[in-house]
Amino acid sequence: MVRNTIKFNILNNNAIKTILVFMFVFAFPLFPYINSIKFALIIVTFLFLVKKNLQIRFFKIIRSKRIIYYLLIIFIFSFYTLLITILNKEFDFSLFYKQISSLFLTLLSFLFFVVIDKKDIDKIIINAFVFQSILIIIAILSKDFYEYTSFFRFPITAQQLESYGRFRGNAISGYQFYGIGVMYGFIIIYFALTQNLLLIKNLIIFILITIVGIISSRLVIFAFIMSILFWFFFISSIKSKIRFTILFLLFSLLSFSILKYSYYHYLGEKTVRVINYQILLPLNNLIEKGELNASSVDKLTLMYKKVHFNNILFGDGRYVEENGRGYYGNVDAGYLRMIYYYGIFGLLILILIQILFIFNLTQIKKSNIMIMISFFFYFLLINIKGDVFYFSNNTIPLIVGLIYFKDYVPTKC
Repeated sequence: MVRNTIKFNILNNNAIKTILVFMFVFAFPLFPYINSIKFALIIVTFLFLVKKNLQIRFFKIIRSKRIIYYLLIIFIFSFYTLLITILNKEFDFSLFYKQISSLFLTLLSFLFFVVIDKKDIDKIIINAFVFQSILIIIAILSKDFYEYTSFFRFPITAQQLESYGRFRGNAISGYQFYGIGVMYGFIIIYFALTQNLLLIKNLIIFILITIVGIISSRLVIFAFIMSILFWFFFISSIKSKIRFTILFLLFSLLSFSILKYSYYHYLGEKTVRVINYQILLPLNNLIEKGELNASSVDKLTLMYKKVHFNNILFGDGRYVEENGRGYYGNVDAGYLRMIYYYGIFGLLILILIQILFIFNLTQIKKSNIMIMISFFFYFLLINIKGDVFYFSNNTIPLIVGLIYFKDYVPTKC
């Protein structure tokens, strides 16, 4: 009787599933030493232990050849990571620990989504991001709400607070700025390629997650452009293209009108200043001069120009500085970090592993690989700015949930 109650209340309740997915994906602080991902895992592990059919399904998945091969490859590569730093006498084990941690998170992600169940799992993940988007907008508009919910986000630095106010770093999440922006990018691309954008409800959701994603990180602009290009050229018909363009322009105009009204009537002086500097000024430069002038872009460009490698082929075996403050070589770019540690040889292996992660784990039909291709191109793009490889904890649940646990059938409009 107890088991039947649990099944009804949790396994068959989309609202509870969405809350659990929200907790698992965004990994926000919850209790001392326990964040939301651990709390969600405690709940699903209990359900996993009391339901034998879930245990059978989980072990059937992880015993499959493609999963075993993948886990074995990243396990071996992790020890290659360890070997490089030892041979270089650097003894920087931070990247090795990160990779081992990601190995466990990958296994736990399979367990989590087995319990949640794969039916409509993509819609549940999308609902979690819609909910997050609403919370972010409320945090921007309401100082009280931002302060009341501050416990559920990792503290940002005083400099970041001074620079962004409540406009950024406001998600109920353990990931902020670039980290959560990367996550939004995956969702935007997936949504555009799998949902019918000609439905008013879907179009509103698409505009909502796009706007909030760009607020979190300007990199999401490229995810949006990529999603529209893939949708236009590979998914939609000519009639759908015309209809979508008209609807998108109308709803975008409405959305920006609402934002403009909020800009002048509800936002504080600091938030307005941040919007001017972080979004309006770069967009104005992009439109008038064809240049995306922004402090982060300028810093990234300078980073690539001034970089110097001691061993470009096999790397130095160091990921962070000796004092633990900042990345080795004072670089933020993902490709540069990996070349510093592994060299070109190791970077190529990493890209091959990422291909394996996206393409080999999937249950998607091989005739419908557009979502995988778009994810891979997005992965190549985001590593120009940050470090987002197979061991990035913010993307592992999304890749496992959206690709492995959902059979993808593109929506023909």
